[in-house]
Amino acid sequence: SAGGGGGVAFDARAAFERARALTIATWQAIVFNEYVVATTGAPLDTAYRYNASLEAQVGVYFANVAFRYGHSEVNAALPRLDARWRATVPAVLLRDAYHNPRAWAAHGLDVVLRGAVAQAQRRVDTALVDDV
Repeated sequence: SAGGGGGVAFDARAAFERARALTIATWQAIVFNEYVVATTGAPLDTAYRYNASLEAQVGVYFANVAFRYGHSEVNAALPRLDARWRATVPAVLLRDAYHNPRAWAAHGLDVVLRGAVAQAQRRVDTALVDDV
């Protein structure tokens, strides 16, 4: 066993793959069950099933539309909320934190995640947020 403690051997690769699969499944559930409904006003067709024979490439046109759409919804500031959902520290500005993980971590990840949950996305328009 890894670590020399006896017992069951730990397979780091298998643990990573399991965590990866659970993360992807969670992400897909949020996108399909919540984001699509919030964005389009209707759920996806539940009769859809995965088809491994389909070509899964994303076209350049679609990728650009998705990029512009998604980046038009981004907020320039993200509130940081305490355990009672109150803003006790200033919001983190995207322009200050986008490539600076320390700015996100300064008050802990929980306050950032609460802020992300509490804040509505911007209305989709033709303008990108300058802070991205």
